[in-house]
Amino acid sequence: MKQAIGKPSHTGEVLSPVEVRMTMMASSPEASGAIE
Repeated sequence: MKQAIGKPSHTGEVLSPVEVRMTMMASSPEASGAIE
């Protein structure tokens, strides 16, 4: 199973750059507060 930027997606698919960036930000404690 491929991993996107070291972070496997919940669907196991390869995320697009935007989705990868959002996933990384969402997983970041400081960034998660900025995402609504």
